[in-house]
Amino acid sequence: MRYYITIMVLILSLSLALFAGGIENKVGTTGFQILKISVGTRGAALGGANVSMPSGPFSMYWNPAGICESDNVEVASFINNWIATINHGFSGITVPFSKNNYLGIGVTYMTMDDMEETTIIQPQGTGRFFSAMDYVAAIAYGHRISDRFASAISVKYINERIMDIVSDGWAMDVGFTYFYNNLHLGMSFSNFGLNKDISGTQLQFEYQIYPEENTDDVLLGFIPKELVLPMSFRFGAGYNIVKVDNHKLAIMSSLYYSNDIGQSENIGLEYIFKENYCLRGGYQINHYGFDWSLGGGIKFYIKDLLFDFGYATVNLQDFGLRYQSSLAFSF
Repeated sequence: MRYYITIMVLILSLSLALFAGGIENKVGTTGFQILKISVGTRGAALGGANVSMPSGPFSMYWNPAGICESDNVEVASFINNWIATINHGFSGITVPFSKNNYLGIGVTYMTMDDMEETTIIQPQGTGRFFSAMDYVAAIAYGHRISDRFASAISVKYINERIMDIVSDGWAMDVGFTYFYNNLHLGMSFSNFGLNKDISGTQLQFEYQIYPEENTDDVLLGFIPKELVLPMSFRFGAGYNIVKVDNHKLAIMSSLYYSNDIGQSENIGLEYIFKENYCLRGGYQINHYGFDWSLGGGIKFYIKDLLFDFGYATVNLQDFGLRYQSSLAFSF
């Protein structure tokens, strides 16, 4: 136990050092934007305030320590009707594989409709089409250190491509949760790692430097700047205001800091009736493009399987309402 805590403290110290090195970056200076699009209807409906009370496979996005919250096997899927023709989603599973030890596996994807290639010579289109997609494959290990304290670490492979231009690499997350009576605390560091190279044949082209001399074409190439990961830090608290009979009401708040968009604050409310029906609402403060969100969920049994259906509506200030849905089951 002592060695495990020491390792987690070292990882936390490393994440703080890497994160602090990137806090001077500004908007538009990071790549891999798929890592910033939230996963799961509960967190989205709560305005991203659920870092202190995460649960299930979706917690791998908010705070990986949430995979330690249940001793059941949980499988979850999420569909996000994002802006333009962008399709975004997630599928994952969490498994308790031994006493106080938990495993999480998840894949996040983002695709879009094919686009027609345009060039300076043919600005209306060349008739050739290309595609773009991103995906993130993650595996997390969590350990319940005590009945109140849990921690987890996640390693993920990220791949971002457009046509044949590719940037990929590895990143890490680390998270912690703690609760005492009705008070819950949570903290996570996400997406810390080294900058990533960009490669692809589209970065190379043939050019005749001296056309009047009728010389041979020369192969030239662009050397793009490395992509910076959108490292982020979340710290939050949650409190069960009401926990009587069939009624539960929790308030959550969190501080969010990203190395490209700066600091924002999140607040959310969650009401649960009879453990099976819930309503959620949240608001994001100082997060450009986002403000309020609403959602709900219902749980029901089919034989021995517990199903959890969730729904969220997120207001994007410049793009209107976006609708998200999720389905999970546990056994």
